[in-house]
Amino acid sequence: MIDWIDVHPEMSRRSQTLVNHNRTFDLREMAYATEELWFTEHDSGGFLEYENPEAYEKFDLINHVANCSQPMLVVEGGRDYRVPDAQSIRAFSALQR
Repeated sequence: MIDWIDVHPEMSRRSQTLVNHNRTFDLREMAYATEELWFTEHDSGGFLEYENPEAYEKFDLINHVANCSQPMLVVEGGRDYRVPDAQSIRAFSALQR
């Protein structure tokens, strides 16, 4: 949700900074990188990534990163195996740019 707030300036202006923990940066990549399949399927409306790729793309931060407007602290727990740490590293790199 923090990602969605950040890419919508009308919402993100309410805060001076945002904090995101174990975020998902790319849902399609996440669908193939986690053993916890329920979350990606649920977040896409119950679709598998190859059945309806548009459902995975619609809310993906990777497609909206140019709209990020606030400083963000990205926190990653390397032992939270549901969200591979590469997701947060990719988000951190994108936000630096």
